[in-house]
Amino acid sequence: MIVEQFQVRDGEAPGEASLVVFGEVDLVSRDVFVRQLEVLLDRAPTRAVVDMTDVAFMDSTGVHALLGADELARGRGTRLEVRASPQVRRVLELLGLLDTLTVD
Repeated sequence: MIVEQFQVRDGEAPGEASLVVFGEVDLVSRDVFVRQLEVLLDRAPTRAVVDMTDVAFMDSTGVHALLGADELARGRGTRLEVRASPQVRRVLELLGLLDTLTVD
């Protein structure tokens, strides 16, 4: 079930939250991913972390969602950080986005 592959959690410090993502981020899961990113940013006015360390595959729709969330976060003064699996990191690297997004 798609909904179970996304979990928003409160962070350790006030104003922080994380979105833990599992499995694949693609056209099938894009709408839920975008909504969960919006929920994350609503709950994290200071720092938002997208934990994608358990993501096995991400296509361009996932990349687009991350870029949109990053733009929204910057507009709000929120720091958006992406914790990437090797597969996600490789996609972001190939697209030249490691300097655009905050990726660790």
